[in-house]
Amino acid sequence: MGRNFISEGVVRCRVRDLQIGQRVDLENDPWADPLGDNPGFPYEYETVAAIEVETDQCTRVDFESGYSCGFPPLHIVDVDGEQIIGD
Repeated sequence: MGRNFISEGVVRCRVRDLQIGQRVDLENDPWADPLGDNPGFPYEYETVAAIEVETDQCTRVDFESGYSCGFPPLHIVDVDGEQIIGD
């Protein structure tokens, strides 16, 4: 399914497997926060609002905060594991 628990409370998930409503940790993500300088990312998860496959190589994820980012579909992000348990 593209999910692996990496620590208590955090799951690694491919972008193509994300679902609306999941909370994603984007701090220091090489695509969403390449310089590690987004002031909000260290303090909160971003909640997925919409997902659109734009090309074979780019899946755009829109977040409830208004932030959007294009990711390679096989890129792995950290997801709040409390939402995944029992999935």
